[in-house]
Amino acid sequence: MNAPIVAKKTQGRLLEIDLLRFIAALAVVLFHYTYNGQKGGSIPITYPGLKEIARYGFLGVELFFIISGFVISLSADGRSARQFIVSRITRLYPAFWLACTITFLITLYVPSTLVTPTFKQYAINMTMLQEFFSIRNIDGVYWTLTYELKFYFLIVLLLIFNQFKRIELLCAVWLAYIAVFLFGFKIKYIGAILFPDYGVFFIAGIVFYLIKQRNLISLRHGMLLLATYGVACKGILVREANSGTELSALIMIGVVTLFFGVFTLVALGKFSQFKGNWAATLGSLTYPLYLLHAYIGFVLFQVFSDYVDKYLLLAGLIFFFSLMAYFFATHIEKPFAQFLKQVLTKNKI
Repeated sequence: MNAPIVAKKTQGRLLEIDLLRFIAALAVVLFHYTYNGQKGGSIPITYPGLKEIARYGFLGVELFFIISGFVISLSADGRSARQFIVSRITRLYPAFWLACTITFLITLYVPSTLVTPTFKQYAINMTMLQEFFSIRNIDGVYWTLTYELKFYFLIVLLLIFNQFKRIELLCAVWLAYIAVFLFGFKIKYIGAILFPDYGVFFIAGIVFYLIKQRNLISLRHGMLLLATYGVACKGILVREANSGTELSALIMIGVVTLFFGVFTLVALGKFSQFKGNWAATLGSLTYPLYLLHAYIGFVLFQVFSDYVDKYLLLAGLIFFFSLMAYFFATHIEKPFAQFLKQVLTKNKI
């Protein structure tokens, strides 16, 4: 969901990351449509043949966070704090504003079992800061953006104080805090900044960025990567033990291991010959697809479930939201982002 800056580009995008980004988004969509939607009562039909696999699709979020740590580190390297902030505003807000507005209008005017948001909730959601004010998300998927903003805040602090070169030290301190937290030692107030529940995946992305800088794994970075992987696995075990869900910790650890393995290959340049504009196109769909699919999809499931074969409906909605995402990416994000960047740059806001 981020705009990478790397050596090998197609339309300014790292192709391997774009493909991983789309896979993560698709996993989350299937998780919501074939498992979480039924479990939460938002979708009136079931997909027993798919839910056993799709219930692990939420791990696409963990992959998103690894991607974010990697891409944002690459993007911030060599930029000022102001340049970084402008790049994030122009990347995140145009599609978000429109998706938030469409979701608000649909949940407001189309009958469904979903909770109808108030105009106040909508207005505060438009700032993307709603969770900081304890305001409910209009669409449940917005919770991940709060974690992204917290991560951006840490990066901005490094840039403001000209300490981005010490990002490795940030990783070490952050990882140590998370490890301490997972073993039951909580430090008051720090958790709000270093968010121990998902921070380890952003750290992993940063470590892969450090490896990418040299295209090799030094002993120091190798040890940091192994420690990050260990803390990530410990976090999964703690989460599984506390949640009491039907999910298998072993499978979750296996998926996260796959993420670390693939990203190690990416950081070492093992996909340097990967080509194809199609991957860049799929990557561009990811952010708007993620923003649009959930609550609007739940409403459409409720509207059409009595009239359309459930598997045809599932495929049709994924295709429909992919088309919407393509429209957003080509007709909303790019032109609006350029306009917004001009405004912010010209007025030096």
